[in-house]
Amino acid sequence: MRRLTIVLSLISLLAATGCPPPPAEPEGIAVQKVAGGLALELRLPRRSFVRGEIIPVTIIARNLTEEDMLIKAESGALVYLTLWRHTSLAWEQLKRFPETAVMVASPWTLKAEGAYEYTMNLEVTPDWPTAEPLKISAHLNGRGELQPAGLIEVFHTRKDYELKVAH
Repeated sequence: MRRLTIVLSLISLLAATGCPPPPAEPEGIAVQKVAGGLALELRLPRRSFVRGEIIPVTIIARNLTEEDMLIKAESGALVYLTLWRHTSLAWEQLKRFPETAVMVASPWTLKAEGAYEYTMNLEVTPDWPTAEPLKISAHLNGRGELQPAGLIEVFHTRKDYELKVAH
């Protein structure tokens, strides 16, 4: 009982002295689309990035059926990521990753009730637009109907990012 009183007193004392709260963890992105017995999930560690950073983008495909699923990939890339910019009319494709892929059809099988996880590291290059919302979407090669996407923001410098996060 005495320990509880001491702990509560310390918490009250810290609150009264105006100690800042601990910094919030960056908010990540986890978006999932489901169709035809297949779930595709896109994960990003946070929403804001600085030019020069590496973004680890994780894509998880899950077979929700009790049968093996054939994925009819048209090239050697199993997963594609697309970077989009919003124009006055619609979303416009800026980049697609991987930028090159072996151009040989490479069908593959996702086992019954199985999952495939892949992480692609994207570098935020100087030609990525800043100060506007960008969208990153993912799709399995051969299953373009599932395209989970998340909005991100890119900053010129770490200082610009820290100013934005501080407010």
